[in-house]
Amino acid sequence: MPELALLRFVVLDDDYIGDDFIGQYTIAFECLQPGYRNVPLLGLTGDPLTHASLFVHIAITNRRGGGKAQRRGLSVRRGVRRGREYVTLRNTGIKVLDDTFRPASGPLREATDLREDAQ
Repeated sequence: MPELALLRFVVLDDDYIGDDFIGQYTIAFECLQPGYRNVPLLGLTGDPLTHASLFVHIAITNRRGGGKAQRRGLSVRRGVRRGREYVTLRNTGIKVLDDTFRPASGPLREATDLREDAQ
């Protein structure tokens, strides 16, 4: 069930005596995008740490390891009209985000139609 999986980045300082926690960031697996990404670090209370981030490379492969990396997030599919490709939005599982971006699918489709008609 990848829609329930979370990836957590935790930065610790082993040399510090006492609390070795520096920062953290958690993201839903379904929201990961392949490629190089800048991951902002948050404190224990969820407040952003200024000038603290991780530069990571994300590659998603099949569960046995190896294989070709898969593209996630926005997906492209063939539209019914004249073989056009339309962007489809996936649900993130976060109600506020899903409700915010759901109305955008219509204007995105219209923009694709306008662009294709202009060419």
